[in-house]
Order: sequence, then structure tokens, then C-alpha cells
Amino acid sequence: MGSDAVRVAHENGLRIVAGFCPSVVIAGGYIQGGGHGPLSSSYGIAADQALEWEVVTADGRHIIASPTQHTELYWALGGGGGGVFAFVISVILWAFPDEGPVGGASMVISRQDQANDDAYWASFAAWQEGLPALLDCGATAGYAILNDAFFVHSITKEGIQTAAEMETLLAPLKSRLDDMHIRYTLQVSSEDNFYNRYCKYQGPLPWGAYPVGQLFGGRLFPRVELDERPHSLLATVRRITEETHAFLGFVALNVNQTQKGITPVQPVANNAVLPAWRHAALTVLVQSAWNYSAPRADGLSCAEEITRVVGPALKRHAGAGPAVESYMNEADFQLEDWQVEFYGAH
Repeated sequence: MGSDAVRVAHENGLRIVAGFCPSVVIAGGYIQGGGHGPLSSSYGIAADQALEWEVVTADGRHIIASPTQHTELYWALGGGGGGVFAFVISVILWAFPDEGPVGGASMVISRQDQANDDAYWASFAAWQEGLPALLDCGATAGYAILNDAFFVHSITKEGIQTAAEMETLLAPLKSRLDDMHIRYTLQVSSEDNFYNRYCKYQGPLPWGAYPVGQLFGGRLFPRVELDERPHSLLATVRRITEETHAFLGFVALNVNQTQKGITPVQPVANNAVLPAWRHAALTVLVQSAWNYSAPRADGLSCAEEITRVVGPALKRHAGAGPAVESYMNEADFQLEDWQVEFYGAH
């Protein structure tokens, strides 16, 4: 599991790209489907860290796939989908020194604490406005918007020496919310290493706090969504949240560090990661709970709602193009055009 990999890496003085959910298996669908996490704005997509794969193929061969041997299989395993091309025994990853502090933050805005519904949604708009600056400095953020509350589950930024420095980083957001008379709860921290930060925000380890039994859908959005039309997504998100059973989770990230002179991250070698990831600033995860105590028809109805209502609404907003496809690890299992959505130009 991711929690084990992060712990073992830390015990050896290293940090790695692992998922927000600690129970996700690193060598499984996580990295084989692409993989993002709290450190993605520092080091990129998880599949880009793969140095070599140890696998057993369908015809029983035990082989090592790397950029220099069995190169086509190496390419496919890095983003082509979990369990599709071979049975993966192990993967060797790039790792980075777990040295230096890592800042973190979380925030909660309750709908009932605001003056009215418009004020609640204005707080979400203010957050979206501030994302480009956070991404440009190398931060990654995970957050979710529901009918009753807006949660920023975690912000991650390497190199933050103190909690006060993290608060300074978020000062523009705080000022904007204060000017709007928004009531919020903000917690900031600085940990000595990434492992301690991971335990604090992704824990309790080993399983974490993310629920199981969710129906999924999703869509990637390019950086232009934040730079040129930061408010345009608000109406779509509000309509989905207020008029359907679904809620929306988001990860904001700068996987290639292409902004403001930050050295771009390069993958170990060319791989099958969905091309849309190379331009993405947001991955939007549609979620709807499957109630095991309710009739099965209720769950199927929620699944249909994602497929026929919520997913198409996000797709219409995004428009056409190679930067607005779906991340296969967080996607609607009923997508009819899944080949294009999951693989793009590949």
C-alpha cells in the first residue's frame, strides 16, 4: 500500500510520489493508471517515476521492462491501465531525499455559517481565483465541495520552514475571505519531513480517512481553466452539487512545473500517461455514495446520473480538445467512449 511505501521510503531517508489515499497500492492501478498525489507539483505524475517493472506476461515469461529492454511493455505499463498488459510483481521508482520541511494546511467552510447561499459559493470562487498562485509556487491541493460544506483537505508545499510561513503563503486567500465576511476554519503546519506531513493529513495510517463504496466519474481540466476563466466552472459545479446526488472532489496540481521559471519535471522515459495530464491543472472527481442498505436500484440510479447528467455537464463545460479527457483511475465505469477518454491520442 501507499502508506507502507511512504513509511519504508522515509525509513531510508527518502520521499516518493504516492497517492492521497494511503491504501492505494503503488505498483498496482495507481502507477499503472498514471497516479497523482500530494507531491505531484514537486515531482510530477507517479508513472513518470518508474525506472523498471518486474512482471510476468500472459504467456508465463518473467521479464524486466525498462527504457532499454522490453521497451514497448515499459511504455504501456506507465499509464496504460492496471492489470492490462502483464502481472506486475514489483516496480523500481525514482525517490528523492526526505530532507527539509514540508508545509501543510487544511480549511473548512460550512454553508450554514455564511450569510446566505451566494456567500458560500463565493468562497469557492475565491479559492479558485487563488489557485494559480499556489500552483506556481509548487503547491498541490486536494479539496471537495458539498451542499453543506467546502473542505480543503490538504495543501502541500515543500520548503515551508514554519507554520507562520505557511499562513503567509495563504494570506491573499485569507484576506479575500475576510473581506467577504466568510467564516472559515484554517489550520496550518510545517513538518520536518514529508512522512510526518503525510501522517498528519492523509492519516490515520495505514488506511487513511477516505471512504469506500463510492461511485466515480471525473474529468481533467487544463491550466487555462484557472488562468483565463476562474469563475466559469462555478455555475456548473453549483448546479451539479445542488441538483444531483453527486459531490465533487478536486486535486489542483502543476505536474510539469511549467509556470514562472520552475524547472520542468521530465519522466524517466516516454510512457503511456494520458496526454491530457501534461496540461492538467485540475482533476475533478465526481462521487456518489452507494448505499448498501438501500435497494440496488437506488445505486444504479446514482450511477446513471453520473453517466447521463453529471459527466456530460462537465464535458460540455470543458469543451473538446486533448487536454480535457478523463483520468482512468477516477472515471465512470459506464463511459461509452472510454477509449478516447482514457487513452487520448495513444
